Amino acid sequence: MTKEKISVISDEHQGWLSALVFYKEELNGLRGRLTEIASKNTSKELLAQVEHFENAITLQLENIDILKHDINQNLTEIAKQLQTNKAGYVDNNLHLQHSQQKERFEATEKVIGELRHDFNRFAVRWM
Repeated sequence: MTKEKISVISDEHQGWLSALVFYKEELNGLRGRLTEIASKNTSKELLAQVEHFENAITLQLENIDILKHDINQNLTEIAKQLQTNKAGYVDNNLHLQHSQQKERFEATEKVIGELRHDFNRFAVRWM
């Protein structure tokens, strides 16, 4: 059984939530740049890429919302557990949820990083 302090997990969750807010703002900024690029160019090749990036951005924004919701639910469960568990450690179930959310958060970060990189290469070509 792995013991993890509630405060450590809670702090990590808060860090993830802050990062997700940043990523959401960044993706919305990419969407604005995408609109700008699309308004200045009308080639069929460009329009296909615009649609690709629009879909990818929309998907990542949805993933962020789902992940934020799940993290907030986990925080609620941690708060409930803290009321009954004065030792300050999460149970195995919450620790497992935390580990799974960490994997999802890291995967989301990776995908957004790749999307940002691909978008910037696209933007340099069409701006």
